[in-house]
Amino acid sequence: STFEPDADPETNTVDGQAYDDVNCANSTWATCRGAAGSAALPSAITMRTGYSDGSISGLNKFTLLSRGLMGFNTGPTIPATDTITSATIGMVSSTKLAEAGGCGADTYALVGGTGYDSATNIVGADFATLNTTRQADTDINQADAGTGTSHTWTLNATGRANISQGSGISRFNIRTGFDMADSPVACTSDDATIQREAVNWATADHTTQAAPLLTVEHSGAAAAGEDDQDVMQMMYWKLYDLKVAVYYSLTDFIGTAYAAIK
Repeated sequence: STFEPDADPETNTVDGQAYDDVNCANSTWATCRGAAGSAALPSAITMRTGYSDGSISGLNKFTLLSRGLMGFNTGPTIPATDTITSATIGMVSSTKLAEAGGCGADTYALVGGTGYDSATNIVGADFATLNTTRQADTDINQADAGTGTSHTWTLNATGRANISQGSGISRFNIRTGFDMADSPVACTSDDATIQREAVNWATADHTTQAAPLLTVEHSGAAAAGEDDQDVMQMMYWKLYDLKVAVYYSLTDFIGTAYAAIK
């Protein structure tokens, strides 16, 4: 089964970005990473995951940190009794931001999260709801992202368990590797250069690039097939033969006993 977030107007799910550029303005990495979130873009054509120093003065100061969020309406399609054997999330890197003054090569991790404002909307406060629990073991490298390039996360056991079955929305999110590891990005204090690294991932609202795609392989209990029916039929006839054999054995026994009594 395959699933995509809903484009605007969102009916069941949403995808987009939540970010902080207020608490994070001219702040340290620790302040940006621990910020509450100030704004969101739930209906833009891309979701940005990354950071920027905005050409501000000062060593290792930042102006923005952004995280991606997306939901998939898997519950009504995947029965609660099914077994999920594999799953992937594919996304398109619409554009990449990696200026010459970039702060260091980054990666992009697929993570979980709880406490979202809504299944069909993203608000600034959702920025702080993402956790650091990896849903895929392998990250996507900044160096591999380009304009219109496709990328895939293969879900691990934790990610597969995060897929809602029977009802509910499956939520997955994106954080940068620096954000995941809480590793301060080593920038310079070059005031004339914007130092930022980010990927703008295509969303369901993009008109020319593919939306995020969750692909799930799942199966239920096997129905009785021809082999099972053949076995049942064979058992029936064996029981029938046994019944006939018992009947005639009893008939002979009764006949013998009756003759002996006479």
